[in-house]
Amino acid sequence: MASERLSRRGFLALAATGALAGCNALPEPFSEDQQSPKLDASELEAMASEDGPDVSPPNPVAVEQSYFDESVARVEKRLETVPAPLDSDDVPNEAIRKRLVGAYERANDELDALSGAEPSVAALDDVRRARENAQFAATAWEVITTDRTRRDVARQIPEIRSDLDAFRGRWQYLGDDPIQAVFVHETIESLVGIADRHAERNQRQRYADPQNPLAVGEFAGRLEEARAAVADASYLYDQFEGSLDSARNLRPTFEQTSESLGETLAKRRSRLPTTTENGEATFVERDISETLAERALEELFRDARYSNLDEFRTEGRYAHAVLEAHSDLAEVRAFRSLRKQVEDGRNFTIESAADVKSLRATAVEAISNAPSQTRYGRLAREVAWDLSGYVEYADEEFGRIRSSPRADWVHRDVVNYLTATEIARAVPSASDDVGDELRD
Repeated sequence: MASERLSRRGFLALAATGALAGCNALPEPFSEDQQSPKLDASELEAMASEDGPDVSPPNPVAVEQSYFDESVARVEKRLETVPAPLDSDDVPNEAIRKRLVGAYERANDELDALSGAEPSVAALDDVRRARENAQFAATAWEVITTDRTRRDVARQIPEIRSDLDAFRGRWQYLGDDPIQAVFVHETIESLVGIADRHAERNQRQRYADPQNPLAVGEFAGRLEEARAAVADASYLYDQFEGSLDSARNLRPTFEQTSESLGETLAKRRSRLPTTTENGEATFVERDISETLAERALEELFRDARYSNLDEFRTEGRYAHAVLEAHSDLAEVRAFRSLRKQVEDGRNFTIESAADVKSLRATAVEAISNAPSQTRYGRLAREVAWDLSGYVEYADEEFGRIRSSPRADWVHRDVVNYLTATEIARAVPSASDDVGDELRD
């Protein structure tokens, strides 16, 4: 679902950019007698193809097939205006041709992935990305073959902003169940934010060359995403409002809940290890340097200390603030739990592929079970769905292995199984805390 919070499934996007390198790229830095054991590549590759966590994404509002089909049809219609495949005769500039064709292919790939998909809030996210890419490709082609310029594209801005302002004028934080409603309004907050950013009135000044196909195409793609975001926000709000037998304005509930949870978090964070001026911290008394335990503690410590809660509250995005607090509570508890295990002597040593498989199996089980271990399964399912992205990322890395890696080389991937396990185990308690506050 659309969200401006730091989703753990967004971890996959970092991997795709190469920001997170997998174990395949690591060199052999030590002599044979200094190296850790080699792991069986075939076992790791087979493990990566096993089923992941049994958890589905939250779907706070029912999406009608007709609305979903109309959104998909808009993508298909724009793609039809591009006479693919394009070659050097059509677009002589290779750099422009590659970008244009890339956007066209991404839109088609996104449509293929949506074929047969059930209409859902998450599926609408995918359709918006396809709309952006299709519009990019179609507009870039129009700039090449016609006299269309950035100014022509910018004429859409007043209409998009007018639609956005009209929606904002009637949107209230309505709901009868605050737990369902917080997901609905978090989604709407995100869609409004997308539209606001992409349809800024000063957008028309952002690109120096008014006839550059790529610049104008990118501009048009972002405006198309803004248009789609306004339409989706309006549709989802109407769908939700129409489903309510009775409703009240829950904004005060979300505001008070986020404030109370913020105070709880501040108390719990005050018991975290202190850091030096360089941001370093000592987690346990014994030496755990260069171990999987150290890497996992570092990642969980970073998560436990970092939060957008105050930012969301200042900006008035209280649904985001409530769900950010939910994730924060789980991360703080997860760090403290893992730290206690390491203090008690647990090392999480990797000596064989079987050790990796065991950690993965534990993560899959913990994530799958989290929603059933709290009174507020809907809340837990949201974080569990995000955590399944950690397993998916590590699986993708192990699925690409072609030679047997050293055990210490895979720490950067295995750590995802370990941190996901600890957070998943902490989720039920966090869900109970947040759910009780929302329904108090």
